Amino acid sequence: MQDRFTDLDSRAATGLLLVPAAMSQMPTREELSFFMSDLPSPDSLDAELIQWFATWSNTSDEKPATISEALQKCDPLFFSNIHVMLQMCYFPRD
Repeated sequence: MQDRFTDLDSRAATGLLLVPAAMSQMPTREELSFFMSDLPSPDSLDAELIQWFATWSNTSDEKPATISEALQKCDPLFFSNIHVMLQMCYFPRD
């Protein structure tokens, strides 16, 4: 049972690679491989990652610091793959 929760924790932590305030470098396709089978447009992931990283690297606005904040700022039409990955890592608290 411990292995199962450790695996889930590491997969959820992978979502932090997409949180703008925590991004020191652009995440790679390999780092996000866990999500590939669930993405709506996996062929466009690389382009999306480049645009997502550039968008947040070139802004003076406050960057989202949590998965929840990043999800709110992620346009699902423009960043469909990233939106799905963030959704998969978001566990709302009641």
